[in-house]
Amino acid sequence: MTPPRVSDGAPLAFEEIDAKRMLERADLLAQSRLRDEQLLRGTREVQVLGDRHEVAEIPDVHIHNRWLSSHVLDARGGWTDDVHNGNERKTMSESASKVWLVTGASSGFGRAIVEAAVAVGDVVVATARSLEPLRDLAAAHPDQVDLITLDVTDRQRIHAVVDDVLERHGRIDVLVNNAGRTHVGAVEETDESELRSLFELHFFGPVELVRAVLPQMRERRSGAIVQMSSLGGQLSFAGFSAYSATKFALEGLSEALADEVRGFGIKVLVVEPGAFRTNLFGAKSASGEISAYSDTVGQTRSMIQSGNGTQPGDPAKAAAAILLALDAERPPLRLPLGADAYELIETHLNGVRAELSEWEAVTRDTAFD
Repeated sequence: MTPPRVSDGAPLAFEEIDAKRMLERADLLAQSRLRDEQLLRGTREVQVLGDRHEVAEIPDVHIHNRWLSSHVLDARGGWTDDVHNGNERKTMSESASKVWLVTGASSGFGRAIVEAAVAVGDVVVATARSLEPLRDLAAAHPDQVDLITLDVTDRQRIHAVVDDVLERHGRIDVLVNNAGRTHVGAVEETDESELRSLFELHFFGPVELVRAVLPQMRERRSGAIVQMSSLGGQLSFAGFSAYSATKFALEGLSEALADEVRGFGIKVLVVEPGAFRTNLFGAKSASGEISAYSDTVGQTRSMIQSGNGTQPGDPAKAAAAILLALDAERPPLRLPLGADAYELIETHLNGVRAELSEWEAVTRDTAFD
């Protein structure tokens, strides 16, 4: 795999370090700075990544992202560092700053992406159905964080929000379609209303947002669209049929979209996380159970119920990886996140390749004689 490079072609300082070690180093540096600041200031209670009711005793949330800030902004060439009377001050030129529109920003990946973008000096319009969990970020960064209520299944509201953001900030550089939830149920268990509701949230809403932001991106010949999919957008298993159907649809559309807008300088990034410690398992819907599926779908239901709050993935590290990919000279179309996502997708693709080879003769022998 070609390592990420900055725009002038020079390799990033850490390109030879594998992703796991890179992110482990980020944590070590963050923990070191955390201890230093605890000695100076103590801790305070803040709401952090995950469920909107979840709180933790940690120092100011920006500490975790300082390592990310230095490396991502080195690639952008946007920072000016000054030290005055022992206080670090960082500024970014207006031309280097980006304007982000993030849906589902109240927790999990959405909030982590907002924090990461703010940490590198960008402006973020954070949207959610409920803005209360975001008040602390807006108060801490009044010049960088705007809050707007948005239900992505409301098409009329989508266009009103996009128009409002363009009026306030003049442009949208990055759209992050993140709002979503999981759903568990066998195909036979899932009724039409449940399936349509999930498609409105995971597919039709994001598509409408893409359609709304594209004209100004095309005009400026610049922009990025981040589609938060899942490893379930590449493969599926019992109980995730409806959820995966929406993600497969989003990925198919995004692959074609990337081909359509590449010539306008617009990037499309499809993110495929594995199990991360967000509220996805908590904010779930489920179909009525049919006992015949207890041995298959029942196992998925149990996994969801027992796994919430113990997922191995760190949303802050996911946000770091997303920013890194967006700043790469050759960003990927698909970005799996998490060792579980990598391994499951690799196994799935190997299986597809093996099946393709096994049936090659039959596949090819279908032309007119």
